[in-house]
Amino acid sequence: MRQALGIPPTLLLMVFCAAPAAAQNLEEAVRNFDEGNLRYGQGDYRGAVDRYSDAIDAGYVSGALLFNMGNAYFRLDEIGQAIRYYEKAAKLTPESSELRHNQAIAGSQTVDQFSRLPKLFWESWWEWTVRTFGARMLFGGGVLFYLCAAVVVGLRIRNGQTPWRRRVLTLTAALAVVFISTGYAASVETHKVRHAVVLMDEVTLRENPEGARSDLDVHEGLVVEVVTDEMNWVEIKLPNGVRGWVRAESLGRI
Repeated sequence: MRQALGIPPTLLLMVFCAAPAAAQNLEEAVRNFDEGNLRYGQGDYRGAVDRYSDAIDAGYVSGALLFNMGNAYFRLDEIGQAIRYYEKAAKLTPESSELRHNQAIAGSQTVDQFSRLPKLFWESWWEWTVRTFGARMLFGGGVLFYLCAAVVVGLRIRNGQTPWRRRVLTLTAALAVVFISTGYAASVETHKVRHAVVLMDEVTLRENPEGARSDLDVHEGLVVEVVTDEMNWVEIKLPNGVRGWVRAESLGRI
């Protein structure tokens, strides 16, 4: 039996078998998503959460699903989980004004209001850029400028060089490099820094997993940075820079 393009027959069989399975999983995920939306509209918020969870388990994740998940948890008065899924949705759809609005409402119901460490102006600018546009939009803008530069190159080859074409090519090529590089850096930053949300009503920080309790308590809905994982304990950093250890089950990873 001939092998198409050098691919072993067994591998081809695996690909052909995997395609219907993937389609079936996607169909099941979309069905659960639609069922979750239906239950949400009927006021069955717990049922909506269950169906959205089933969709995620089937491999379907989108900004809309995570946003709806956050809304359902908010209706259940589980502020920690609501903020957790709003934060997850913000990684996929940072430009959504409705999402930012709901994040602000949920955040206003949290207890902790820590002051934040001062940041350099470029750090604040970078956070605003990533939060507002996101890695995908920045990278997409870079690809668009790259395609514009390619069109200009084609015009130069066909019709010859002119001063305006040279300037447009320089500008679009430079913008393509800047946007693609920024999008890549934003993607790396998103995955490098790990965050979590406090899910329990109140958690007392410890100086170390075996140490005594400190005098500092954190409460449901607080977003913290994950520093270190150690068995069933997690070292976290609060917005004001203070560090401490909490039980892993008291957090929901973003």
